[in-house]
Amino acid sequence: MADEQKLRDYLKRVTAELHQTRQRLHAAESVDRQPIAIVGMACRLPGGVDGPDALWRLVSEGVDAVSAFPENRGWAIDEDAGFARSGGFLRDADGFDPTLFGISPREATAMDPQHRLLLEACWEACERGGIDPHALRGSRTGVFAGLMYRDYAARMIDIPEGVDAYLGVGNMSSVATGRISYTLGLEGPAVTIDTACSSSLVALHLACQSLRSGETTMAFAGGATVMASPDTFVGFARQGGLSSDGRCKSFGAGADGTGWSEGVGMLLLERLSDAQRLGHQVLAVVRGSAVNQDGASSGLTAPNGPSQQRVIEDALAGARLTTLDVDVVEGHGTGTRLGDPIEIQALLATYGQDRSEDRPLRLGSVKSNIGHTQAAAGVAGVIKMVQAMRHGTMPRSLHAEQPTPQVDWSAGAVRLLTEAEPWPEPDRPRRAGVSSFGISGTNAHVILEQAPAAPAGKEPEQPVPGTEPEQPVPGVVPWLLAARTTEALRAQAGRLHAFVADTAPDPVDVGRSLLARAPLERRAVVLGADRDRLVAALDALADDLPDKAVVTGVVGEGRCAFFFTGQGAQRAGMGRELYEAFPVFARAFDTVCAELGPKLEQSIKDVVFGGVQDLQQTVWAQAGLFALEVALFRLFESFGVVPDFLLGHSIGEVAAAHCAEVLSLADACALVAARGRLMQALPAGGAMLAVRASEAEVVAAVEAVAGGADVAALNSPGSAVVSGAADTVDELASRWTAEGRKTSRLTVSHAFHSALMEPMLDDFRAVLATLSYAEPRIPIVSTLTGAVENESLRTPDYWVRQVRETVRFAEGVECLKDHGVSRFVELGPDGVLTAMARESLPDSALTATALRSSWHDTGVFVTALADLWTRGTPVDWQVLFDGHGRRVELPVYPFQHEKFWLYPSEAPAGDLADPGFWEALAGEDADALADRLDVADPEVRASLRTALPLLSDWHRRGKEDAEVAGWRYRVGWEPLQGTPASAVTGDWLLAVPAALADGPLVRACRDGLTRHGATVVTVLVEADAADRTDLAARLLQAAGGRPPAGVLSLLALETEPHPDVPALPGGTATTLLLVQAMLDAGAAGPLWCVTQGRWRPASTRLRPSPTRRRSGAWAESPPWSTRSCGAGWSTCPSTPARRRSTPWPVCWPRPTARTSSRSGPRAPSYAASGGQGPATRRLPRGSRAAPSW
Repeated sequence: MADEQKLRDYLKRVTAELHQTRQRLHAAESVDRQPIAIVGMACRLPGGVDGPDALWRLVSEGVDAVSAFPENRGWAIDEDAGFARSGGFLRDADGFDPTLFGISPREATAMDPQHRLLLEACWEACERGGIDPHALRGSRTGVFAGLMYRDYAARMIDIPEGVDAYLGVGNMSSVATGRISYTLGLEGPAVTIDTACSSSLVALHLACQSLRSGETTMAFAGGATVMASPDTFVGFARQGGLSSDGRCKSFGAGADGTGWSEGVGMLLLERLSDAQRLGHQVLAVVRGSAVNQDGASSGLTAPNGPSQQRVIEDALAGARLTTLDVDVVEGHGTGTRLGDPIEIQALLATYGQDRSEDRPLRLGSVKSNIGHTQAAAGVAGVIKMVQAMRHGTMPRSLHAEQPTPQVDWSAGAVRLLTEAEPWPEPDRPRRAGVSSFGISGTNAHVILEQAPAAPAGKEPEQPVPGTEPEQPVPGVVPWLLAARTTEALRAQAGRLHAFVADTAPDPVDVGRSLLARAPLERRAVVLGADRDRLVAALDALADDLPDKAVVTGVVGEGRCAFFFTGQGAQRAGMGRELYEAFPVFARAFDTVCAELGPKLEQSIKDVVFGGVQDLQQTVWAQAGLFALEVALFRLFESFGVVPDFLLGHSIGEVAAAHCAEVLSLADACALVAARGRLMQALPAGGAMLAVRASEAEVVAAVEAVAGGADVAALNSPGSAVVSGAADTVDELASRWTAEGRKTSRLTVSHAFHSALMEPMLDDFRAVLATLSYAEPRIPIVSTLTGAVENESLRTPDYWVRQVRETVRFAEGVECLKDHGVSRFVELGPDGVLTAMARESLPDSALTATALRSSWHDTGVFVTALADLWTRGTPVDWQVLFDGHGRRVELPVYPFQHEKFWLYPSEAPAGDLADPGFWEALAGEDADALADRLDVADPEVRASLRTALPLLSDWHRRGKEDAEVAGWRYRVGWEPLQGTPASAVTGDWLLAVPAALADGPLVRACRDGLTRHGATVVTVLVEADAADRTDLAARLLQAAGGRPPAGVLSLLALETEPHPDVPALPGGTATTLLLVQAMLDAGAAGPLWCVTQGRWRPASTRLRPSPTRRRSGAWAESPPWSTRSCGAGWSTCPSTPARRRSTPWPVCWPRPTARTSSRSGPRAPSYAASGGQGPATRRLPRGSRAAPSW
């Protein structure tokens, strides 16, 4: 039996150990395979795509984003080159905001534009994910990015002075990711990957592995492509691999080659378990991924079908899924005749097998919309599929109405998405595969899965169901904005204004979501109780107009001090709203009242809020102020605001001592109760008087009355208070009034800080002797000495003197200034001390108050927090929104782009080789040419002599063509640089078609001009007006007999035919009449013509209406365009919200003419807008082909 029992015990132990081993093995395998959450995305792609939502609009609407070659890169292409000059381009690839990232303009010019795009994309991915980029500093966040091209600085370029020092580092591939880590302070791996067209998907794969291994806590993964030269087009065209029209006809019968394009995409990744724990949004999940190589295939650059099959199978195995678990594949789909069929066959052999006909694998490619973005291709496909999952739609592929016939589609259940289809959500999450195959043979496949539903009660950033937050959001909601520059701050306000006006989100949701933005140096807080007030304040901030609901500031050096108000400012109900709004305040106030109540035999709360006693009586006033100020301190403390210094005025110094932990609450309450009770018991009859006089003048006057009064307080260099016997104080008042000094009798029960206090001092000292004192936790500036005190504060003698002697508040303020304090906050019922301190503080100092009489308590308190935060004091705003609101996606940071580009060197107009060779060719000297070529064979020399006339003629024509090409210029447009004016002045005329007399656009224009400072007079012009003299007289009359400061004309909006000339729009005729009339009237101001044309900065092309073409011509004509006042036209945005956010043309910086080899001859001051800002016309040198020899 004993042996059997031992065996049973052994088997139990082995079974338990085996169970534990299996659990550990399962846990280890789970870690290796754990899902990775995509928590943020950013992209810029052809077609003006500036984010994931814009990409979704493009693919869901079936937009073809292929366009002509960019005109702002100095590309020189042989006009006879045999390929289409089209592709997918980032029109603002030369734009960058170096100031945001602390990069100098010279370094920005030298930086590869791909590096710049990746940096801005990482910033946007954080913001879209609700994560402050600065919060990642010091974390093990990795950066994995794909990059192919290194041709930005490898071309023959003009290098501006001072730029060459940055070229080396600025164009190293490794620096693309290293700079991101350096700029954001990331300490995970930074890896730049080049596997050609699969680079960004390989980057995603490596990032997921890094996260699963624990090497990183978060990771950026993506890629970028910018073609600095057209060499890729030229080279691929020679190989016959370029499509005839620059488009990728992915998997279609018409596929005839690939179409190159550019772009950047970036994902922010995190382990799914961490994202759910931290409450981060989960856009989608990476379930699995795999990477392999073609190996020794049929050719170095030829795709390998079996390798593609294997990478799909490996990715599915890593995700623990089968082919039937995936609904759709975002294919590589370059549109080549070789690659597409091989890819389809691999899909048919994997995903296409064992599927029912009614649930085939769907297949598509974003390349059909935007072209082949190369190193960014994989991440572009991922972003497209994440958006498709979220919207429940599988978008169609373009240019593939008929699937390629080079594949037997019946070999498996795979169907090309020739039309958009709903994406059903069966009994499992939606899933998609994404493929990328590199030209060097590196293949990648990723399995994406729909974001999981949040666990019950744990939905990210939502209140737990069935519970109420401890603290309601107060009546005023703050919206925090921050930027690197003032212009960016205003632009951010404009973007947010347009967003809120269009979508009407909950103000609390917006306020909470803004907390995740980086707290940059230029700051603003917009305050409001409702959406309308907040929107109005945003509008004012965007227009740089004053508004009481807007607090602005710049982070700077300086320390913070709290003032504690003394007796005299108390009022019934002080702090009641804060008590009701903030539980922290209520608890602190109740705790003090509970300690004071028994000592005074009365509830202080009932005195302050209920009026059961006269709050003007000293005993109740001092107790009430102490309770209020301690509660205010605890409230600020709960928001993370802890001052560097404290300073209290009279009874306020006791509150400061308790908050600095010199006195415990019990001892502080004992002191307050005794102080107030003993003072209250003194005989009445004293008086106090405030006087505008210096310390020396007051002291001399008091000494002259022989001890009947004392200097009670020195509040500022020119303000003091005297205290003493009433008749003595009255005598001083009469004397000072006769001298013309301003005096004011204070309403007090006793003459504090005078000899009349002495009868209570011994009894007070006895109470003080029973108390315990500690070293201050926060330095206290004494108003007894005007200096920082420590040991003296811990003696009864100090607090006895503090009752009797002068309050040296002004000296205390000077002491704080000497210690570097520049932010002063008053804790009390009103702004008493801050008003006095302001007299001796510089204008740059901040003074704020926690409460103000006749103002809502919560609004004043939140404004004080805003004042502090905008100057750089840390504030934990999360406290205000704790348990309230949900995260919403807001407009991202408005990068203030400037142009940075290294242009190619001008091709020399002369010859490119040995001058003697070309001289021989031009002179048709066969012998000299043969000698130059080192040709001795007589037959070859004879052949050369025969061909020489043809070669000579070819050379001559080439030189002539090159010279003529150098004369060519083209009309181009570029964003107008400069800072808009904040206001306009003078009388402005608003010329309006009579048919639109009081329409909404007319009202909007009139209001806009008025808002910017102009005096506006409307002039109606009939459609059949023809008398320029009459109109000139009307213009002068409307402007008060003098030429107007400017004219804003809406006449071009009239599209009806002219009554006398039906072929001519009425707006064209009346605009011409207006131009003539203004010239007759001697108008020297600018003329702005508003139209409904369309200008898109992304393309730098104008698409105006016919009326605009004609009307704009008058602004370009010599009589007008050469005037110093300038002229131009502005297109009218389509919606009221966009009109409000569009910079007013009258405030645009005036275009400046420039003459250089870049811009060509002087262009008129003539500008356009498409609701996205102004542009000015330029005449850059036209592209010219290099001599073909």
